[in-house]
Amino acid sequence: MWTVILGIFLLFHGLIHLAYAAPAPADPNYPFDLNKSWLIASTGIDVGTIRLLGMVFAALTAIGFLLAALATMGIIVPQTWWQPLTVTAALASLVLLFLGWHNWLLLGVAIDVLLLVAVFVLHWQPFSATVT
Repeated sequence: MWTVILGIFLLFHGLIHLAYAAPAPADPNYPFDLNKSWLIASTGIDVGTIRLLGMVFAALTAIGFLLAALATMGIIVPQTWWQPLTVTAALASLVLLFLGWHNWLLLGVAIDVLLLVAVFVLHWQPFSATVT
């Protein structure tokens, strides 16, 4: 039961990153707008370059968390892949959130950091170690 809930949570956490690929609404507070990346103003990096990097990391994050969710629930993806998939997706998410920083994204950073702590510090797995 809990593995299904965690799997669904990981799936949705990954999918929300795809909002960076969608056209931003006119709302100036919209948090998923790479066109307003702080890197553009502070370093002069081209908007197209930032968007391309953002799309790569958004896809990597979404796919990584999708696969981690499937591994969590023991569907198609081996459960032994859960930790490397979760780490990869969380790191990609952090890079993406860093690229398009908005204060509202602090929750996403917290989720990613908690997942990394769960893997590296607690050596946690959401399923029994005897399950293969």
